[in-house]
Amino acid sequence: MDALTIARACADAMWADDVASRALGMELIAVEPGHAVLAMSVTEAMVNGHDLCHGGYIFMLADSAFAFACNTYNQRRSPSIARSRSSPRRGAATGSWRRRRSACGRAAPASMT
Repeated sequence: MDALTIARACADAMWADDVASRALGMELIAVEPGHAVLAMSVTEAMVNGHDLCHGGYIFMLADSAFAFACNTYNQRRSPSIARSRSSPRRGAATGSWRRRRSACGRAAPASMT
């Protein structure tokens, strides 16, 4: 089995057990060894009093992306993000998308698309 096939199989197994990410409507967009892309639709319930996506949801998206990226080598781990950079923007309306790309060992900033 090649590395990409192993990474996808690991992600599929993890996704089946990840009730929290699925419950928040996250989608696993792409996965490869040491890399994962997840997306999450920002719902009205996730918007705070400043009309921004609450940072807790952004962190959860980042944490999930990081976990998927770090668990692509057929060795289940429980990684934590030492540093999370996010850029919530004013007017993060319901239905907008936040994407998080993550490579094992570092988390990239989120972007609105």
